[in-house]
Amino acid sequence: MTVRVCYLSRTSLGSSIRSLRLVGHASDEAWPTGQGVVDADHAAQWVRSRLANLRSTNSLALLCLDVEGGVCSWLSAPSGSPAMVAAIARGGSLAADDAPARAGSSPIEFYAGDPYASSIQPLDHVNGATKAETRRMPVLAISDVPGRLLMDALDRVNISVEAAATLWHVMAHTWDPGSPRAGTPATGDHEAPTDAPVSGVVMVDPENARLLWTWSQAGRLLVAGSMRLRRAAVETNAITESDSDAAAPMTIAYGAEDVSRLTVEWLSWAAQVGQVPTRIVCITPDQAQAGPFGRALGQAWNGATVDVVVRPDPIGDTLARAASIIENTPKAADDDPQLALVELSSRPGRSHRRLFMWWSAAVAVGAVALGLFGWQLQQNAAEAREAALTWRDQQGEAIAEVMPGAKTGVGPEGSLYNQLRNEVTRLEKAASGPRRNDNPLPVLQELETLSLVIGNSGLALDTQGQGIEIDSRGARIRVLTNTTSEAEALFEAFKRVSGSNLVDWTFNPQSRTEGEAVRVRGEYTARWDPRLKPQEAPR
Repeated sequence: MTVRVCYLSRTSLGSSIRSLRLVGHASDEAWPTGQGVVDADHAAQWVRSRLANLRSTNSLALLCLDVEGGVCSWLSAPSGSPAMVAAIARGGSLAADDAPARAGSSPIEFYAGDPYASSIQPLDHVNGATKAETRRMPVLAISDVPGRLLMDALDRVNISVEAAATLWHVMAHTWDPGSPRAGTPATGDHEAPTDAPVSGVVMVDPENARLLWTWSQAGRLLVAGSMRLRRAAVETNAITESDSDAAAPMTIAYGAEDVSRLTVEWLSWAAQVGQVPTRIVCITPDQAQAGPFGRALGQAWNGATVDVVVRPDPIGDTLARAASIIENTPKAADDDPQLALVELSSRPGRSHRRLFMWWSAAVAVGAVALGLFGWQLQQNAAEAREAALTWRDQQGEAIAEVMPGAKTGVGPEGSLYNQLRNEVTRLEKAASGPRRNDNPLPVLQELETLSLVIGNSGLALDTQGQGIEIDSRGARIRVLTNTTSEAEALFEAFKRVSGSNLVDWTFNPQSRTEGEAVRVRGEYTARWDPRLKPQEAPR
């Protein structure tokens, strides 16, 4: 197998490279062996030398960042858009309890306050959707400058990185019992199956004295966290020995009190995401502490199945399992925040710059070709103008030969040639028909508006004549009312009607006797708004 996973161990809140670890299915190499800060270019050269003897010498399957300088918290946002979530998180506008926060007071802003040195991404399964209401969501923030520098240095030595993720992502994908394994078809769906159970993974990191944990669904990270563990001296007889330089070795201690801290943190997350793990996998390096720790966790988190796995090197075993899974499963989507660090995975490299260069060259060639085409069109237009002048001269010579003086004769209507040309123009205009109006008047709209005004008033149109007339000049409406006050009220309604294009209303009331009743016949006229004057379209 040639798949290699590079584990990046960092220091100083994730701002510097401490060491690299290149892990495969059956290989595990670390560099350097001592402590200190490592240069990104030297680290890239070491990775290149380690890959030189493999079949695939120019690619890394995964760059895994440790959790140093990383935090998983929650915030409220009106959308799952990564840009909006990052802006809210870095701006400190909403704290964890939705109260106004001071700048730098939130854990996300503390670890990932600089957009050029960190990544912030929501861990919500509806990440791409937008909603009108504000909702709570878990957010992962991590300082990733060493990852960016290492990827750039690897790109300079022609080594590509297929994907980047945190140790939390890798833990969820490798230890979740519901995670896809070999033979699982690639669906490309960014959502976990709704029937998949939520699993918890708890792992002890003996090198950094931390307790790392994740919640996941079908191998997709939901929430994550880490806790500091205490270091304790191993019981030895070093004190009684004659060698005064001998000291008792240190080990990582974890027990019921750490389970209590973990349970409190899990309860707060359960209130936020509305989910709890039903199965928990614990990976510990110490056989003696594994049993009591697993029993304490099972008693504290009632109803969940707890499996305890003892591995002398939990991180190394996790990376080896990840390499084996990558080798035997389809490539996962690197734009899914629950499976990878999206911004780091999509970091442009040499291939992207080469693509941009070729696109720029293609655009330049297209611009040159377009310029030549325009110049050719200009030349063709000049030749066409010259040909038109030649034909016009030949036409004049032919007319002078057939009818001398046709173009030079003087009369009331000009020469015979001008008279013929004017007659042809007149006949062309007569045969062309009426011109099309590109701006018709809204007659039907006004008819509907005026009908609503008359109908709502309970009035009647004058049936002895045309009740409503609308033409290009304006509108004339004849309405019968019982009293003059009703006719005047209708006149005011016409002037104030909303959405009408008729202006300058006038009112002419007349009395009419119908049997024993006397009614008022009002004639209302208006003209079109001058801004709606029809415009004739050119032929």
